[in-house]
Amino acid sequence: MLLLTVLGTCLPFCTLAFTENLWYYVVTQAIAGAFAATFAITFAYIADTVEVNARAPAYGLALATFGLSFCIGPVTGSVLSERYPETPRFVFMGTVLLTAIDLLYIVYVLPETCGEHREERMGLAFPHSPAPFKLRDAYSGLRRGVRQVRSRVEDAWLGLSAGAGDVAHSLPTRMGLVLGDAVAILLSTPLLRRVSEIVFLYYCGVWALVSTLMVYVTRQLGFTTVMVGQLMSAYGLCTMISEGVLVRIMVPLFGEPFCAVLGLAGFALQCVIIAFADRPFVMYLSMVGALFANLFYPSISALISRTVSPAQQGEALGALNGIKSLCEGVGPLVFGTLMTASENTAMPGAPYLVAAAAAAVAGWHALDLPKLVEADLERQKRAESTSAEKQSLLRDGEASFVESDSDSDGEDPEGGSGGSPSRPYSSSGSCASKASAPFAEWQEAAAGESSDDSSMVMVSETASATPSPSGEP
Repeated sequence: MLLLTVLGTCLPFCTLAFTENLWYYVVTQAIAGAFAATFAITFAYIADTVEVNARAPAYGLALATFGLSFCIGPVTGSVLSERYPETPRFVFMGTVLLTAIDLLYIVYVLPETCGEHREERMGLAFPHSPAPFKLRDAYSGLRRGVRQVRSRVEDAWLGLSAGAGDVAHSLPTRMGLVLGDAVAILLSTPLLRRVSEIVFLYYCGVWALVSTLMVYVTRQLGFTTVMVGQLMSAYGLCTMISEGVLVRIMVPLFGEPFCAVLGLAGFALQCVIIAFADRPFVMYLSMVGALFANLFYPSISALISRTVSPAQQGEALGALNGIKSLCEGVGPLVFGTLMTASENTAMPGAPYLVAAAAAAVAGWHALDLPKLVEADLERQKRAESTSAEKQSLLRDGEASFVESDSDSDGEDPEGGSGGSPSRPYSSSGSCASKASAPFAEWQEAAAGESSDDSSMVMVSETASATPSPSGEP
């Protein structure tokens, strides 16, 4: 799955290396939205391989690598585009090269964590095999994947050609079922409902900031291409420091709920500074808020992985990632409209004040997280206790049945051993005591009937052996 999500996410940028038609980019960007699950799968991978207490630092380290790439990528792209203006595709050819390296790393180096038969079910996931066999494994896995895709396409074509329309009808139905499952997971507990609200409010503001900041600083503060790249690199450096250092220190020390609230407060501060910035250097002061804002997502992810069962961790994190993707569409649309409306007013940074207000509301909701976490853990303990009691009762019942069965094998109707059993159940249980009384009466009656029958047979045999007075047999 990670192979597919990385390929789908990088596809729009790789497309620009081969064409200057932006419509191809728009189409591939729309397709890439279906693969926007890289972080969810990465976090699920970490949850499979890292202990519970070390997951928040591990999530932070994963996001720190994103910060490092964000620190290097923008400034490198801006320098290359300025140095080679006659070949604008040169930057995107570098994107193609980096994407190919990333995919090869996933195929050859990254081990599978979903079981030894995962590659047989998916066809595109490769086990961690020795070096001489990696190429063969990759080739065979890709062939299996191509065969599966081809067979599904053929099945779909046959279904459509038959006129049934089942495939075309079932696809929206299945998508609806998947969407319903994601919504059901997010609404399953009060904690997940509250986290969903917080994530929605926070990421609406985040995507508003990400999608409009470069345009804002260019129009309002006179940033050049290189200055924009330097600003993005500075934010990437903040992300790297926050995720790689602060998360590893503060989350174990203060806990996930506190760090989530602190992250929301930091993001609100960052947005307020940007809204009132009137000079380029003021933008760099917003890095103070960005340092703490990056505490939010690893804290929330660690909180979810700690309170959700292992079987649902990937689904829960994927559902939260779905909220992020929803905000990726809603945030730029709403805040881009606000920026256009306020661009020529006395307060051009008004959209960022709205984002700060959304983060403040999310922080207010996040204050209840400790109480909700405690209630959720208590609910899990009660469920585990109830399950343990049921299993204990089942084990006791099985043991009682086995004991009664072994006791009944050694008893006869006379109370001795070696005969037929006098009762089918042990008298130790309530059900056995109720069932043994009528069964014993039935056995006594049967024994009496058999003794009467035997007496009648003996009498008839005696009569036949004794001559009658008339001398007839």
